[in-house]
Amino acid sequence: MKTCRRLFCLIAAAAAALLCLNGAVLAQEPSASDALQQPEQVQSELDKQGFPSGSSGPTCETLNGTWQGKLHTSLTEMTYFDDPIELNFIDDANQPRMYLTIRSYESAYTIPQGWSVGTGTVSFSFNEGPWVASVYLEIQEDGATLVGTYSQYGREYPLVMKKTSDEPVMKYREPQFTFEEKGIGIWQGYLKDYATFGTGGNPIPFTYELLDRQKTARLLAMADFEGVANGTYNWDTELMRALLEQFCDTFRHDGASGMPEQTDLDAILDHAIAKGGIECRGLSAMFSAILRAYGIPAKPVMCLPYTDPCEDCHVLVHAWSYDMGKWVLIDPTYRLMLRDVNGVYLGIPEVRQAFVNGDVLVPNETAGHNLAPFSLEYYRAYMTKNMFRFSCLTSTTTAGETSGNRTQMLVPLNYQIQYPWSRPETITRNATSFWAPPVVSDPQGA
Repeated sequence: MKTCRRLFCLIAAAAAALLCLNGAVLAQEPSASDALQQPEQVQSELDKQGFPSGSSGPTCETLNGTWQGKLHTSLTEMTYFDDPIELNFIDDANQPRMYLTIRSYESAYTIPQGWSVGTGTVSFSFNEGPWVASVYLEIQEDGATLVGTYSQYGREYPLVMKKTSDEPVMKYREPQFTFEEKGIGIWQGYLKDYATFGTGGNPIPFTYELLDRQKTARLLAMADFEGVANGTYNWDTELMRALLEQFCDTFRHDGASGMPEQTDLDAILDHAIAKGGIECRGLSAMFSAILRAYGIPAKPVMCLPYTDPCEDCHVLVHAWSYDMGKWVLIDPTYRLMLRDVNGVYLGIPEVRQAFVNGDVLVPNETAGHNLAPFSLEYYRAYMTKNMFRFSCLTSTTTAGETSGNRTQMLVPLNYQIQYPWSRPETITRNATSFWAPPVVSDPQGA
């Protein structure tokens, strides 16, 4: 995925997500209406093979090297693309290894969730949860062709892989994810070294433009948002999810399309229509406006890395759940809301702490970038880089970034601000005030 330009950040915000590498665990949201399901047959299929994972033998000797092919990857019922895949098999008697490199992934490689070698066969699986995929291949007589099947979403497709080299690429010597020429361990180190923010202090006078259907009329007319909002929901997070689904079915992310010079809602909508997509900043501005139109306080939040100035960043939506009494992270670029293992939706600061701790995160099963499957492993790596400091406008309205509407930036304690005398933002280290509940006169808007 291409970058997402941020005018006042002097950078681009990259994000990509495609197939899920490390996925979800079973969890339920408060309504218990869409618990994630784990496929049951994947490991059992691997267990049927003759050799356990990590064995060496004649088949492993034949597999040793680099193989290339294409995965038939479905996006919708009628849409698919052929995704180049490379398999590097390392026949090490002490520690045989298998690495997959898939072009649509934003990583140097992925390690299969499980793999097994039989007599003249190899099986492996990757992804978890609803995105799990399994591959079964047989070695042909020429010793240089693998033929078999690739299965995902309950459908099976043929797969052919050709050997391109007897020498595998030693992928384990490379960092799996690299951002700004730094591995994920360095970015996680920044979060751990600067894990502390200030508390207390004066409140920040954040305001939210709620229930203004007139200013959002053009945007709301792009799809049946009104019908979605009039549905029956047990929790307001269910309404958020339903609106997110409708929004992501209507608007496409395109980081290369940039943003219009004017940042009011109509200008952003015109840009998205003209370009056929828009970057994460525009998506977050539009989706937060939709939530506010139906009485939910919501705002775009820019998530920035340790480096300043930075090469890229990402923009999310923070939405206030009255039912849960907390902020909820929503990422319209990825059709994403994150929960913990207990099924509780998480806000931005909670996700940041989960990255520090290495906690399990559970994405919604429909998460994905422009209908492609979701990569939790990539998302965790990418957002570990970006969850260092945060900024948002003091007043969230359809007018966008106007003069006098000051940007507030939250940074950790002991973090040195570059050129503090000339920054366009108001700098705070007070997380209590920055993440405070919204103050609104008519919270439910009923």
